[in-house]
Amino acid sequence: GAIAGQGNNLYILGNELTDIGYFGTSKLYHPIYLQSAEACSGPRLPTESDREVAWNHIHDCYAHDALNIYRECGSSAYMTDHRVHDNWFEDLTGVGIRCGDYVVGENWFYNNVVVNAGLGPDPINGDQAYHIPVYIHAGWDDTTTTIHFYNNTIIGGGWSVGATWSYAMVGFDFGHPMEVDFRNNIIVST
Repeated sequence: GAIAGQGNNLYILGNELTDIGYFGTSKLYHPIYLQSAEACSGPRLPTESDREVAWNHIHDCYAHDALNIYRECGSSAYMTDHRVHDNWFEDLTGVGIRCGDYVVGENWFYNNVVVNAGLGPDPINGDQAYHIPVYIHAGWDDTTTTIHFYNNTIIGGGWSVGATWSYAMVGFDFGHPMEVDFRNNIIVST
């Protein structure tokens, strides 16, 4: 991604990211990509925590998933205590806010504005990407996970040409144990 990070005490504050990627960019390229230390075997790596993404303006990007918080591989470190707030996401090919596997514990998403995210198309290499404004599929099977999602405004977006979850404005995937505190959001489908 344009800004990528892993570890504890990460703060991505007050940036403007625009024109990231190119038409057909891989779905693995993101303007902001937070992840954790990766290990596919052995004991689980130590949990990483205390991450804040705030007061950023991400707009007019072909790169997918403007903010992607995600990790994979069986022994990778869990991630917790994310505070994503007061960001503006607009005119994006992929998801505006994506929170995925290995995000555990308590995490907060509030006071964000997402306008016209998930516009598509899929990457030119044939990968199918998600095309909705917000996609949450946090947690892991042996953890407790709570997502607090409140006071956000989501307007327009989505791409309806066969893409995954293309007709949702906010998608919650409960493939892992996860509680959701979803309140006081404004959602306008165009």
